[in-house]
Amino acid sequence: MTHLEQSRAQEIIRVSDYSIVQTVASTRLDHGGTSRSVPALAQSLGRIGVDWYLVSTCPAGHETPSGLPKDGERWFLAPEKPNRMRLDGAKAMKRQLKTLLAQPSAKRWLVHDHGVWLPSNHFVADLCQRRSVPRIVSPRGMLSPWSMNFSAWKKKIAWPLFQRRDLTSAAGFHATCEAEADDIARLGFKQPVCVAPNGLSIKEETLQTLRNSTLSRGAPDPQNPGAAKTALFLSRIHPKKGLLQWIDVWKQVQPSGWKMRIIGPDEAGHAAEVEATIRKAGLEDEIEISGERNDTEKWQEYVAADLFVLPTFSENFGIVIAEAMASGLPVLTTTGAPWKCLQEHRMGWWVDPTPEMLTSAFRNAISKSPAELSEMGRRGSQYAMTHFSWKETARKLSDFYLSILNQ
Repeated sequence: MTHLEQSRAQEIIRVSDYSIVQTVASTRLDHGGTSRSVPALAQSLGRIGVDWYLVSTCPAGHETPSGLPKDGERWFLAPEKPNRMRLDGAKAMKRQLKTLLAQPSAKRWLVHDHGVWLPSNHFVADLCQRRSVPRIVSPRGMLSPWSMNFSAWKKKIAWPLFQRRDLTSAAGFHATCEAEADDIARLGFKQPVCVAPNGLSIKEETLQTLRNSTLSRGAPDPQNPGAAKTALFLSRIHPKKGLLQWIDVWKQVQPSGWKMRIIGPDEAGHAAEVEATIRKAGLEDEIEISGERNDTEKWQEYVAADLFVLPTFSENFGIVIAEAMASGLPVLTTTGAPWKCLQEHRMGWWVDPTPEMLTSAFRNAISKSPAELSEMGRRGSQYAMTHFSWKETARKLSDFYLSILNQ
């Protein structure tokens, strides 16, 4: 060991001694929760004194997506390419990261990469190895059994080719729930794992609106006593969300006095398949499907609903569940999402993702009075506001980063 290496080994690295770079493949809000949660995490780290940067892509020729932080000096963006040119976009993102890491700095670098399997994840891993920069990996649900089996033939090729090696070279992992930590351990990885949930990003005025709505929800409406109740799905319209199975459940239950709103960005044309299934079941008058909402409209949808439904096969966290809870909605979801607390604290239903269990849970939900549903929602709102703080998640991850750098 050289004198310089001995000196460095004796150093104790503190928050002021390092810079964290968050890397994520896309900032498009219709590309899933990481487009919101990764920028939110980066900014939350900054609020507790951590020097942060964000490296990602954004659509070329479009306005900056709202998921990006306002501080443009903190992010390094490459133009996002169409699917057929995704490799080019990932290479451009790697160049942005290389430029950032080459900047003169007295601080130590640490990279926190979000996602698995994508070309951008592989290029980040390769660059970090070449530069001897420690890297934390957040799988973001991409190592769950369901996800491993989705497009399994591609992953069977990628796993021995580069993915296992890339994960083995990580200094540690960040999981958003215990179930994801179990997925990492199941695959044989021994590195340290930090379990820290996503937080809620709610403006104060929105929060006050939610508080007012949760107080009034469940009270009879004298102007419209026969109004239909609304079950809400708000997420990506993707095969793993279980919507085709849910439409069969709805047809089986035939809920009188209820309507369903399916809202979210289409992924890989799945919305057309969902619409066709709705028509085939003759449920056009009961189930409505529409596109994504901006942040203001999203909270309005939550406030206007009576029950939130996410019949998913797999979620690494499911931030929409936390948002629905914060809005005062009881939640019906599956064991494919890590939300056992719904059952434990009487805030909703948490059942196996099978037609039988979903049917039973839905029948139970619609049998509840408005007051009972409202009380479940109030419990959920209090729980969400208490447990899903970006500030606490940032503190936990900052401590984890320091533990990795001080190894």
